[in-house]
Amino acid sequence: MNDVCEQFYDEKKKSKIKDKSVLVPVQGDMDAIFSELSECKIKPVLLSPVQPYAESYVKSSRHITTVTDFFDKKYLELSYPELLKVCMSIKLDITKENIDQVERDTIKQAKGINFFEHRAGRIGASQSKSACHTNPALPSQSLIKQICYQELAKFSTEATEHGCRHKAFAIRTYEEFMKTHHVNFKVKECGLAINEDMPWLHATTDLFCECDCCDEGVGEVKCPFCLENCDFESYEKKSNTCLTKDIQGCYTLPHDHPYYYQIQQQLFTAKRPFCDFVVCAVGLSQVMPVHQHILPDKPHWDSVVPKLENFWSVCILPEILIRSMVNQKLLLNKSTNSSKSCTSVGQSNPTPQPTNVSQSNPTLQPTSVSQSIPTPQPTSVSQSIPTPQPTSFSQSNPTPEPTSASQSNPTPQRISGNKSSSSSTPDSGNFIFIKTVQNVSPQCNKYAKLGSLRQCECDLIRDRLGWLDCAIIHEAQTLLSQIHKNIKGFQRPTLGAVRQFDVMTGDFIQILHIKNNHWVCMTSIDCAQGYVIFLDSMMSPISQELQELAENLVGGNLKGVRKVNVQQQQNGSDCGVFSIAFATCLAYRNFPLTVPFNISKMRSHLIRCLQSGIMDLFPTI
Repeated sequence: MNDVCEQFYDEKKKSKIKDKSVLVPVQGDMDAIFSELSECKIKPVLLSPVQPYAESYVKSSRHITTVTDFFDKKYLELSYPELLKVCMSIKLDITKENIDQVERDTIKQAKGINFFEHRAGRIGASQSKSACHTNPALPSQSLIKQICYQELAKFSTEATEHGCRHKAFAIRTYEEFMKTHHVNFKVKECGLAINEDMPWLHATTDLFCECDCCDEGVGEVKCPFCLENCDFESYEKKSNTCLTKDIQGCYTLPHDHPYYYQIQQQLFTAKRPFCDFVVCAVGLSQVMPVHQHILPDKPHWDSVVPKLENFWSVCILPEILIRSMVNQKLLLNKSTNSSKSCTSVGQSNPTPQPTNVSQSNPTLQPTSVSQSIPTPQPTSVSQSIPTPQPTSFSQSNPTPEPTSASQSNPTPQRISGNKSSSSSTPDSGNFIFIKTVQNVSPQCNKYAKLGSLRQCECDLIRDRLGWLDCAIIHEAQTLLSQIHKNIKGFQRPTLGAVRQFDVMTGDFIQILHIKNNHWVCMTSIDCAQGYVIFLDSMMSPISQELQELAENLVGGNLKGVRKVNVQQQQNGSDCGVFSIAFATCLAYRNFPLTVPFNISKMRSHLIRCLQSGIMDLFPTI
């Protein structure tokens, strides 16, 4: 072999190439080469920057508008109520052609970037139960991040790696089994499916299946990490199992399991008549699948959709519009500049400025010098000054006294601390700069409506298992506040989470949200001064959280909190309805201690009251 190589080398060395130059191809030659390359079965990367072939390398779905495209910096300047109004006005539309195009382009699912772009901002099937059960007033931040920022929320555990590693083999095992029981059974890959009727929902199934006997369906395959040695009996007894036995001894998926929510969203999004739910156990020498044929559950889906829509509208869409999780620094600066004045104290006079804290908020209030101002305002001496101005003081004055600039000069000025001085431009060495006061945005109205109720919220009230959200509760409180002008309270329930209620000095009624999942009613009506009572349809104990909320409402005058026995709810979702019923009785000076409400008519009565704009006493037995 070595001899052959040396002989070849010697022959090449002896040969002489007379002309080493290569002719430059003309455009026609290049076009012919590119045309031949374009006919290859596998796209050559060489053509990706060449027109007109470059367009074929960009998936058509890249040009389809995504949910995240709604982001706009102009929304960063809005208050939360204003932002919610914008959310209510946004309508998400996508054509059937674009939905089909997205599904074709995402056939490789997580292996393509388009997959995550079109998922972001849409509630996925695997997140359905979490989205239904999170409290919209205090939603799960990790869930919002998982929905809005697909790339940032990626995670990998031993359990997920186990499922990904064995899923392809489990699908093949399922396919082989089904081919022996069905005629012309086929399995196809599938991409991202966007719900045509509700485009803020999406679903990604593991496979599409079809046969001559059962039509077309979807398939969801699970390979539980904790299902060891193909022992389904032991797995069924574990707390994190997804299987239970029915009365016939067959394994089924419980209807309250997250996988059931996931499958129902897949069925109603893909519009398929059934889903094959497969749980595959991978042992050392065998693979054992358990298969269940699941049909669409319309009552379940009808109860879930209003909750999903509400969560998307008040939690997901606001995050999409302002991207608060990635713009935290910008929003923090905006909040700081709009809620308090910027202070700079000279080294020669570290004495802090006097403050006057409004009774409505014992902490985190802007500073104020004049006690004659009834509401928290920027630092100022006289109410007659409409725009706060920067102030400064002479070094010769050990105790600075605030002064203000003339109204006739809107330009911020530095004013001499010597009141008798007529000079408006003092010597630069004769003063120090103490404080700059900036305009502040108006204080939030803690009693105003959050907005008009939507159809999805009315559906929540009608649903006997619907959990009332903050918008419904405060809509009822707004109407209750009109019954008796001497009864105060009825502030936005969301203020309780940050302990920012206005302090009440007389009779008040306030519906509170506690434990992140429960509504109760608190009042001072018919109580001795400093005492409050709370009415709870589940008789919760007086917790530390409840004590803090009472202190925030009553202030330093709180002497005690006590609970009273009232009618109890019969399920886990009527607490909001009962709290409104208790508050209505109190507003009419009818103490609900002995009132037996007709539970079957409470929700329909609440809808009539909200639609008529007048809160009446709830029906009794």
